[in-house]
Amino acid sequence: MSVHLIMTNHDEGHVYVGAGIVTCDEIVARLEDVLTKAESVSCAHAAIFDFSQVERMNLTTEDIVRLARLAQRASNDFPHAIIAIVAPQDAVYGHARMWQAYLDAETWSTCVFRTLAEAQDWRNTALRRRAEDQGDRHRSTGDAGSGSPPAEPPPNAPAKPEHKPHEFHVIPPPATLLPPPRSR
Repeated sequence: MSVHLIMTNHDEGHVYVGAGIVTCDEIVARLEDVLTKAESVSCAHAAIFDFSQVERMNLTTEDIVRLARLAQRASNDFPHAIIAIVAPQDAVYGHARMWQAYLDAETWSTCVFRTLAEAQDWRNTALRRRAEDQGDRHRSTGDAGSGSPPAEPPPNAPAKPEHKPHEFHVIPPPATLLPPPRSR
């Protein structure tokens, strides 16, 4: 079938849904769509690819490498993309993790999930971190609009965790996919 844009939210990005049998060319078209639309979206390059309804992906290893290279080239123009992939099926999950492994975009945050809710939570957290990081940068350079030097944090303030731009998260399969424990 195909991959379609189903929602654009200027605060949270795009959601694409794949259904049926998905090909490399369809994913390439949607990635190009993400990058074209990213220029006009305030959240700048956040997208969820929901492959929950995909029966199968007709992808070879060469196709996955092609998709990773396209994303790599895009990372030069859009260095802080947030891409979440929903793949509850084992084979589709495996394709997504292979893409993630071939991707060498150090400034992108990518993650593969089993559910849309997990992907949305992660994306929203990543967007909040990005906004906080940008706010911190503006305050530290004095660009907060006040014209005054940056404020010092209180002496007892907890240290802010460092944001790691290219995060890999492995979500374990649901317990229903695990083999039953062996009896002795």
